Amino acid sequence: MCAKRFLPRGRGGVTLVELVLCMTLFSMILAAVFQIEFMGLRAQMRSAAGMIVSANVVMARQALVGALQQACDVLSPAPGSRGPTLTVAHNYDPESRQPLVSGLPAELSHFCVDEEKRRLFLYRGPVTAAFGDCGSPPGQGVERVLVAGGDNFRITADFTRPP
Repeated sequence: MCAKRFLPRGRGGVTLVELVLCMTLFSMILAAVFQIEFMGLRAQMRSAAGMIVSANVVMARQALVGALQQACDVLSPAPGSRGPTLTVAHNYDPESRQPLVSGLPAELSHFCVDEEKRRLFLYRGPVTAAFGDCGSPPGQGVERVLVAGGDNFRITADFTRPP
């Protein structure tokens, strides 16, 4: 019995040129696959960052619209001006300084932007409450809510009130 040879006679194996060509072709295919994977991951990260910003915008809009729908008066900015804060009163008559509906609390909603930390805050509390600086801990009886913001969110406040 004679053993069948795997390679044809006269050929002892793979030449160095064939090996280099195969390695080059393999590394080019591998580089192309990694490049496509990298581009896909980068697109996914951009999409995720865009969704975070979009969600922040939606939350900020909902908070502002909700406060304005419940508002009976806008205290700041003053008529015909603009400013970095928005303060609206709920169930409050600023002239008589009394609740409009007795038995319900008179409250203020105060929106402000902490420019340094890029966050939009809502402070909500009684009319007599002091809100302090934006981003600072709330005072007695005041609730602070982070409406929107973060590292991927650039926000500036410019609330405008017509005359």
